[in-house]
Amino acid sequence: MKTIAIIGGGISGLATLHYLNERFAHTHKIVLYERQSSCGGNVHTLKEGDFLFEYGPNGFLDNQPETLQFIKELGVSVEVIEANAKAKKRYVQYKGRLVAFPLDPLSFSHFLPFTYIDSLRLLIEYFIPKGDNSNETIYNLVERRCGKAAAEYLFDPMITGIFAGDIKQLHAASAFPKLVEMENKYGSLLKAFIEQRKQGFQKPRMLSFKYGMETLIKVIVDRYKHQIHYQAIESINDIKADHIVMATPAYSASRLMYDRHPNLAKTLDEIHYAPIAVAGFGFAPDAFKRMPKGFGYLVPSNQHKDILGVLIESNVYAHRAPEGQWMVRVMMGGRHHPQVINDDHATIVSKALRELEKTYGLREHPTHQWVKVWPYAIPQYEMNFPRLRAKIQEELSHIPHLSLTGNYLQGISFNDSINHAKSIAYSIRL
Repeated sequence: MKTIAIIGGGISGLATLHYLNERFAHTHKIVLYERQSSCGGNVHTLKEGDFLFEYGPNGFLDNQPETLQFIKELGVSVEVIEANAKAKKRYVQYKGRLVAFPLDPLSFSHFLPFTYIDSLRLLIEYFIPKGDNSNETIYNLVERRCGKAAAEYLFDPMITGIFAGDIKQLHAASAFPKLVEMENKYGSLLKAFIEQRKQGFQKPRMLSFKYGMETLIKVIVDRYKHQIHYQAIESINDIKADHIVMATPAYSASRLMYDRHPNLAKTLDEIHYAPIAVAGFGFAPDAFKRMPKGFGYLVPSNQHKDILGVLIESNVYAHRAPEGQWMVRVMMGGRHHPQVINDDHATIVSKALRELEKTYGLREHPTHQWVKVWPYAIPQYEMNFPRLRAKIQEELSHIPHLSLTGNYLQGISFNDSINHAKSIAYSIRL
């Protein structure tokens, strides 16, 4: 019986384990190695009383059916919940004020950071000829089509909320391929928006699990617990298997493969990651002078703050806080402020509470607080990323029986990780 070994027990490794069992459960030995004492990677939910704090991602979009099918196969569809309708409204912070994020072209004229000229510039995007977007940053593409204000106050905070990155460094076709596809197909981003509305385009729903994202992790671990080994692997030379799937972050994969595949290891080591610190707070019902509304808010990088955004979790999902109380997460750091990882927990808490005081006003201290620092939180698909990905693929083509999967290859989202894991699992030939 041949053996397939998976290294890494995050969502990529666990999804690979599931799909490999679909294919080879009765014909191959399948094992997964995780160096920590539990699986999940950056997907971890802490329950304290009736508060739920997400250390990492708090949900996923329903726009990729493979994820919904994956959840169905694991028997946890009944646990899926949808974001509350009252959280639909999102805000951008501008000079200390919260401004509602515009949801359609007509609302651009009322968007506070925009002058009349900025609004007009955005509307005439419809008539600007298509340009060469094959090797542009997100900032350059948006500024070329929509103007500087749109790049800085619409796309910058939106992309920061996804990548915690710098849109002047992120490669548009890699980090935000839909943006490039829209210009290529319609010749205009505004025209793409209008045409999609005519065709009845439905905005993806934000989903999670009733008791947090770790619900899915626990189900997978429970199902395949006899195939999971909690032990540190120092090198792939330590693994005896007919095929190895490396499902760790790029920097970990680099370290594990350096002895055997130094060229591939060096390439993986060139992929940058943005650090993030997450501070979570539980508050009593009357803790705020000004009630936090909607989903929360994002902070454009030109506001020069450590804060990336504030998420009002108790507005977004049910069961995140006791009835009437508040669960709030404050995200800090990112590519613009990497020094956040040098702060101790007390400093992170202090910065986060100062932000909440300035924005909402605080009558009371939090009843609960949590901090998680991710020194390597999100891989950055920057301008060198196409070259690095091509080089990785070239190196792998010369290494039989080794596969790589993870959010540094084909998309950073929860959905992307599951989809790529499935493609890898079904590509293996032994």
